[in-house]
Amino acid sequence: MKFIYIFVLLIFSISSYSITINVSGVVEDLNNSPIQNHRVVIEVIDTTTFYSSIDSVLTNATGNYSYTISNAGISQTAKIIITTHDCVGALHTLNAFPGGGSNYNFQICAGGNPSQCIAQFTFFEDTIISGTFHFINQSTNNTVNIWKVNGNIISQQVDFTYTFNTNPSSNTVCLEIINYNQTCNDSKCTTVIVNYCNTSFTSVVSGLNVEFVANSSPSADYYVWDFDDGSSQTITNDTIQHLYTTGADYNVKLTAYNIYAQDTCSAIDSSIVSLYPVGQLIGYVFTGNTYLDVANVVLYKKNIADGKLLVVETTSLETDTNTMAQFYQFNNKEYGEYYIKCIISENSAVYTQYIDTWASQDANMQIVSWQGAEMQSLNSDQQVANINLKKAEVIFTGGEGVIELL
Repeated sequence: MKFIYIFVLLIFSISSYSITINVSGVVEDLNNSPIQNHRVVIEVIDTTTFYSSIDSVLTNATGNYSYTISNAGISQTAKIIITTHDCVGALHTLNAFPGGGSNYNFQICAGGNPSQCIAQFTFFEDTIISGTFHFINQSTNNTVNIWKVNGNIISQQVDFTYTFNTNPSSNTVCLEIINYNQTCNDSKCTTVIVNYCNTSFTSVVSGLNVEFVANSSPSADYYVWDFDDGSSQTITNDTIQHLYTTGADYNVKLTAYNIYAQDTCSAIDSSIVSLYPVGQLIGYVFTGNTYLDVANVVLYKKNIADGKLLVVETTSLETDTNTMAQFYQFNNKEYGEYYIKCIISENSAVYTQYIDTWASQDANMQIVSWQGAEMQSLNSDQQVANINLKKAEVIFTGGEGVIELL
């Protein structure tokens, strides 16, 4: 606790309306230590002469103060009001009349110097609103708080929140404080770097090749791509091409980095890229000069579990109206490995003349056995696999003809 000892010496002149008042005293804490630079306010109110005045003095290095009032308009009924504040800014008041008493005590602070003030604050960036910062006041003995951003007064609240409009940017934020009796002021300034990133990307799929385009604000200094297939790449361009080896769902992640004033910001975007590219399997069916009237072409895939072939689709032969050549086609098939076989219908007029034959890359090949069937790999917009139908062989035994289906 602190006490103010005020000695009031009232010296009256002969005239009842011309009084000189000397006010003096000392401000100490409970440890009898003087409090220097502490403001004491003296107010005089005279209802007889209607005189009034208010002034203040500061204690010196030993905690003493002295103030003299001398005016012809002060009568013996004048009232003297002496006030001061404690450490938390609460007002304490003493009343004194001319000719009455001394040693007025004020109970204020428990210790320390209430006139000392220290400006201090911390800040942090908002995690949701980009460019927004929260400033927390941690000052000591601050009654008045003045916040400035780049030299402009923004707020006089204890704490405040501010959104910077320029990104990236370097800004100066200052806090100026004044204590309750205006005997102390202090300030602190710091640099606030605004540097936040926003990023996203789009993708254009062409088969197993994907073009990725980054969209960042501001434009990033560099990008790190994770393609979710075990590979990644760091580039400075906004656009990148990537070729996958198999169709699947890939969780692609982009991290954009921007460097400003030794500060690095990063932003992440991710998206599922579904790669199930499709293409066309097509081929001609060669039968020499014979027209194949009724036949089906069957598309198979091998079952990984047991190695057996599974039917994917069956289609009929088509005829090219310009060349009259016969062909088949399977459209919108996912990339993968297939087997293709032409099966002649029993209702065909040439059923006994040809044998069911597998497709081959070599137009001269005539594959009729499953063991020799050639796998067709679809990994582009179109895969051509022709079928060269094998004729049935006739073996004569004892005058009878036997068709041997190999």
